[in-house]
Amino acid sequence: MFFQVENIRLKDCAKCAACNAGCPLFAIKQNESWAPRGLLALVDGMLAGKTAPGQAGPPQPPSGLKERLMGCALCGKCNSICPVGLKPAEIIYSGRAAISRAARKDRFLLKLAAKLAVRNPAQAVKAAKAGMKFKFVRSAVPFPLEFPEHPLRDEVQVVKPAKTIGRVAVFAGCAASYLMPDVGESLINLLAALGYEVVLPRAEVCCGAPLRALGLEDEAKKLAARNIGIFGKLNAEAVISPCPTCAHALKNQYKNLVGQGIPEAVEATGFLAKTLDLDKLNSAADKENLLWHNPCHLGHGLKTDPSEILKSLGIERTPDDCCGFSLSITSKELAAEFLAKRVCSLKGHAKVITSCPACIIQLKKGGVNASHIVNLLEKRLLPSG
Repeated sequence: MFFQVENIRLKDCAKCAACNAGCPLFAIKQNESWAPRGLLALVDGMLAGKTAPGQAGPPQPPSGLKERLMGCALCGKCNSICPVGLKPAEIIYSGRAAISRAARKDRFLLKLAAKLAVRNPAQAVKAAKAGMKFKFVRSAVPFPLEFPEHPLRDEVQVVKPAKTIGRVAVFAGCAASYLMPDVGESLINLLAALGYEVVLPRAEVCCGAPLRALGLEDEAKKLAARNIGIFGKLNAEAVISPCPTCAHALKNQYKNLVGQGIPEAVEATGFLAKTLDLDKLNSAADKENLLWHNPCHLGHGLKTDPSEILKSLGIERTPDDCCGFSLSITSKELAAEFLAKRVCSLKGHAKVITSCPACIIQLKKGGVNASHIVNLLEKRLLPSG
């Protein structure tokens, strides 16, 4: 047996194909072997020894099991709609881990770079800045990168307002720390204005989601254990992240990795929606043409419904669809197809608002004017800065 997932049994699948109907990958491929139900059948074959990791034998498609598992966007929608409570995405994660362990030499440089980047993101950012001077490096990067002069993690540790109503911690995540420090700054400003003492521990490490997506579960477990130890000592009533993927990893996925999560973890939109005076947002609303892009892990991972705060901000919500950022490393071609499909549904809007830094990077790659909701909230509530 290549892997085992506690409390998740492939035999429980009802074969009803409800997961297929909601899968963004199946919507593009229109092929059962790329849909959740088909992927579970492939993984089941691997478990039974019928299909070796990295190759596909009859009667499986010749292009291989790995290509299909790596083509999943890991959006989690299949988890949300499975009528028997099966977690197909978790089984796909474990399938990736099995393949990664069986093919250690495959994509060695990519895996090594990913490991080094999440262990020391500050040094990785410096190296990336230097490397971006060379065309061959820029062409190898799957998404556009912009590096600010002052990363968030170099400047902030604790912010304490004059009158304190509570203590919270911020898990900024790699993107908000090193690529979009303005997002972290806006979140900290909002929390401080509400009266919270805000702690940003410098010892924070990557949430581990990128490594787990690459099948590097052992490395992701080390990061999970470290973050649990760091944030468990802060005596904070909430651990708030401006990234839904990070919050989902801390709260939910760590349970699958190391047996426990960080129960106080919450995404910024969900926390602010419960603590802000939404009537003030109404009075501050202007005539911006705003459309909401709902991050997959906000809805399907954290089960957070932002409808109330979006209504107060005057942001239009349309049917959700994955932007494909998670595929940027595992399948550039599929990432481009996901993005093109999403961009088509967003045309005609002056600005797109979301709560995910990774989605912002991906949408901007498609020419969309995208920004984070905490930046908009700071603009509306703290116009004087």
